[in-house]
Amino acid sequence: MTRPGPQLVAEVHRLDPARPTIRNSDYKNDLESGDAHDYRGSLGQGHYTDIFGSTEKLATEFGVDAPPGPESARLVPQIAERLKDVLPRVAELHDYQYRLIKYYIEHYRMQKYNPNAGYFLFMWIDFCPQSFYGVYDYWGRPKVEGLGGGLRALNESNNPIGIFMEYKDAPLAVHAANDTLADLGDCEAEWVVTTESGGEVTRGNALVQLGPDSHARVGSLSFPVQKELVYRVALSLYAPDGRELARNIYLDPFHHPPLPEG
Repeated sequence: MTRPGPQLVAEVHRLDPARPTIRNSDYKNDLESGDAHDYRGSLGQGHYTDIFGSTEKLATEFGVDAPPGPESARLVPQIAERLKDVLPRVAELHDYQYRLIKYYIEHYRMQKYNPNAGYFLFMWIDFCPQSFYGVYDYWGRPKVEGLGGGLRALNESNNPIGIFMEYKDAPLAVHAANDTLADLGDCEAEWVVTTESGGEVTRGNALVQLGPDSHARVGSLSFPVQKELVYRVALSLYAPDGRELARNIYLDPFHHPPLPEG
């Protein structure tokens, strides 16, 4: 078998030595590339929270399979038949997609340029009718059963200005990111933590300076997590003139679901 990759890289270096040359995608240890495909909690082993503490320069693939909703699946009887044991649990699978994508995106944004320079979700829309990795199915319908699927994760975590909680099994900190070229100035971050019954656990606020294309660790967020309780964490970010720039909601963030069967 002919493997022309090394020869092609050598030839590109000879013709244009000033530019980096990427031999292939997902060569994490290639100093000229360093992009990664990360499917922990999905195709890979383990759980999506296993990415906690890891770093990526550039994530060019991440995501999780989720089937189309029952209405779409029934457009192709063969698919509906193959998924007959899965379709009653579509909300569970869409919920898992929501939690995984949200956790990954915020993980990357909280390490903006330290070292992460970007991320690419795999994928936006399914390119075949079968169950696949899109947040929209083949017919362009969003996978929004249950909590709202991957589309909700993108709406909460992927806006140009964002506020995020760093956490795994317990809260650690609040972060903010500004992917625009505007200097947002001295913004105010606020957080409110309540239980499922509505009892307040803690609240706080802090000023954070957000310049163009920047990230900042706003401050620590810590409270003892009781495993039997369900928490709701609400974050907001306000401009100096009081305008709300971003908000983020975490529903039961400290009970991470396992990878669903099917």
